[in-house]
Amino acid sequence: FFCQDLVQAPSARSSMGSGGSTVVTQAFVREGVRVQRGPDWIHGSQDGGGEGVIVGKRGDYAMVKWDSSGATGEYRVGPTSHDLIVTSTYEQLVQLLYGKALVAGPVITSDDVVPGARVIRGPDWKWGLQDGAGIGTIQGPSKF
Repeated sequence: FFCQDLVQAPSARSSMGSGGSTVVTQAFVREGVRVQRGPDWIHGSQDGGGEGVIVGKRGDYAMVKWDSSGATGEYRVGPTSHDLIVTSTYEQLVQLLYGKALVAGPVITSDDVVPGARVIRGPDWKWGLQDGAGIGTIQGPSKF
């Protein structure tokens, strides 16, 4: 983990789709987020088999403009159906969700764990977007 005390993150919990991909939930619906079809896709070939970009939101739907055709459609983003998965990089998501790049601080070890400290993923992170591409708060030490 890296220490981080700069911004308050919105509540952003992600769900994992098949293959460890992060499904698009309400937390990820921001203009500019890159997506492709997800685990609950029911829209045939509307996506042209490729990627698109979120261009808006309406209720539990994200509006996506598809790269291959330029067509725009509305797709479910929860709470129970997830038509899309995130294809944006971590760095792109942080910029889109928080409006700025996160600045890394010193790497902390288990000896440095202080409940309430704000943290972001470190150089050895291997859990995809499980952290919601944002900032977390240490709740307390864990036993592994």
